[in-house]
Amino acid sequence: MNFTIFMNPVAKGRARTCVRGEFVHSYTPAKTKDAEEIIKQAIFDQHGIMAGQGYFSKGIPLRVDLAFYITKPKSVSKKRIYHTVKSDLDNYCKLVFDALNGRLFEDDSQIVELHATKAYGSPARIEIDVMEVKHKQEACQAHVRKEWDCG
Repeated sequence: MNFTIFMNPVAKGRARTCVRGEFVHSYTPAKTKDAEEIIKQAIFDQHGIMAGQGYFSKGIPLRVDLAFYITKPKSVSKKRIYHTVKSDLDNYCKLVFDALNGRLFEDDSQIVELHATKAYGSPARIEIDVMEVKHKQEACQAHVRKEWDCG
């Protein structure tokens, strides 16, 4: 299953904590929440999948390919392709996984293979492709390392 979300990618923000009176309160930054909502809405708009439906059943091993295309600032050279400055690639991935949890799959612990890239591109977008890993042999053959026991 694949889809494209036209938005400037957002990295997962760290949970914030504040003290209100005698209580400690933790919350997710608004930018993170808003980006997750855009992704959730896109899943529904493009494939009709709502919360709790879980397209891939619990326990199914999954491969995820993610491509994050970020708007290139005018100050960056036209020759430069890859976005090698903050934010970290893994934080972009975390935001997408949190948005997909409970919708596309039961839990992101089902992801056994991941390929992700971040680069400059126009229009800004996130490309997501999620597929079932059918057999252990398939997963092993996808890797360059031949010394793995794929029995």
